[in-house]
Amino acid sequence: MKLQGYKLCFNYFSSTRKAGAANIVGHDTEVVYGLLMELTLEEREIIRRKEGHKKSYDEIVVSVTSFDGVKISEVITYKVLPHREQSNHQPPSRSYLNLLINNAIRYGFPEGYIKYLKSIPTSKV
Repeated sequence: MKLQGYKLCFNYFSSTRKAGAANIVGHDTEVVYGLLMELTLEEREIIRRKEGHKKSYDEIVVSVTSFDGVKISEVITYKVLPHREQSNHQPPSRSYLNLLINNAIRYGFPEGYIKYLKSIPTSKV
């Protein structure tokens, strides 16, 4: 899936990871690629706890487009709370970034996006 009008960034420092964690920020010309999953209410609560719902991240409703052009509305994703966002890059750990890269490759994200992910500076953690 692709999310138009946002850019992937690492402007949040996760005290749990002791490194940067992913966020999305509005951007007129950028796109973020990701997976769309249908969750039960129980699974959604597990994700909410893991993502620090209302503590670090909040849910926002967006529209996404599938790789074959189908638009899907009313999709929930997570965005860092404004007061938690930093003004500069918070390097993610190499293992965290590798998770994103490996899944981008596994699920056939565009080569340009994978190249972008591989260019992101990481921490020493």
